[in-house]
Amino acid sequence: DGGGGGDGGGDGGNDGGVVTSTGKRVYGVAAANIVRKQLDAAMDASNIAFDIDAYAELPLVTRVAMMYELMLTLLDENDSIRSIVTSQGSECCEYPLGFDRRGNMYFMFDDERLHKQFVSRSGRGGGGGKGKRRTAPPPPPQEEGWSCVAVTAEQWAAVAAKYKRSKHSDERELREKITEQVLPEMQARIEKAKRQREQQAKWAAVPRKRSSRIMVAEQQRQQRELEEQRRQERERLLEEERRRRRAAAEEERRKREHLEKVLNRQKREEEEKLKREMRRQKRME
Repeated sequence: DGGGGGDGGGDGGNDGGVVTSTGKRVYGVAAANIVRKQLDAAMDASNIAFDIDAYAELPLVTRVAMMYELMLTLLDENDSIRSIVTSQGSECCEYPLGFDRRGNMYFMFDDERLHKQFVSRSGRGGGGGKGKRRTAPPPPPQEEGWSCVAVTAEQWAAVAAKYKRSKHSDERELREKITEQVLPEMQARIEKAKRQREQQAKWAAVPRKRSSRIMVAEQQRQQRELEEQRRQERERLLEEERRRRRAAAEEERRKREHLEKVLNRQKREEEEKLKREMRRQKRME
């Protein structure tokens, strides 16, 4: 497991600094990275119970062996993971940062730890002569191990200083990468983190008077919002009162018009009745 290598390096310091294994390959790092991303989903689908506390209490070598076997099993059984590894394996592989004259490989992972994959003399294959530039990783050795050799910037610098006077091309190239690429970037991140801490400390040390002004401003803002809400409520009530009065006035107007119509009709009926009475009297005369 690539991520497990980082943790293994830290624990390796307590267990002797070296984890010995058989048959581990750089290609396995790519597979492990992909397996870890889909492990939770695979376990949920299979209803597998996993006790992380019990796993953490196992010996380091046992944990590494379990993860390695799990990786191989998933690669054999899971078609989707196998297709991803096949199509994206070259993109996920961790390539060596450099080599030393013995053919040992140095890897830098995302946690800025420098891991050394050492090989036995029988696994060198005679490919590392003095001053000869290595163009490809050595043939897979029969036995190999891992050790975390640097975590802090000082430890990285110590590794580079170890090869300061070396005339071997691989070791000179490794030292150049560390001093010209890794250490400047690491130092830049350290400086950035330092500035951020200083800025946070500066803000934390700001007098309470400034905080009081902020609180007063916040209270004033809340007061303005409250007054605006009250103003809007008053306008709403006034608008409702105006609508009510307009509705009452319209109702009163309709009532007056209706009353006028009724009175006019009664008046016309009385006039018609009077006219009929007068015509009847004239006929009788």
